[in-house]
Amino acid sequence: MTMQFIVVGTRCKTMFSFESLGTFQECDNYFTQRVDAVNKEGISPLAKCTTTMRMLAYGVAADAIDEYIKIGGTTTSKCLRRFCKGIIRLYEQVYLRAPTQDDLQKILHVSEMRGFPGMIGSIECMH
Repeated sequence: MTMQFIVVGTRCKTMFSFESLGTFQECDNYFTQRVDAVNKEGISPLAKCTTTMRMLAYGVAADAIDEYIKIGGTTTSKCLRRFCKGIIRLYEQVYLRAPTQDDLQKILHVSEMRGFPGMIGSIECMH
């Protein structure tokens, strides 16, 4: 299962996948498997990321995820906040930065080749 992040006007070359979950766990230990005081395993990192990705992909409320993944609304909201902050921390220097002059020229060239001269990009990445 590979999930892609779309940044305005471009498709990120780095994918968020099972392999990159380890890197993400290094960035934020909230997404690691832990045990509680009675030695019971907590929510798996994969379940936390799946919850977040479902919220982002389908635009559903935190409490709507509860029925599918069995994580409460408060925990789901916390997962979403921590996940988004982690993604920003990991990828902002490469993908979430302001475009350079060279980047803009490449985007304008691609847009022109696709029949949209002068278009930098669109929010829904459909052009």
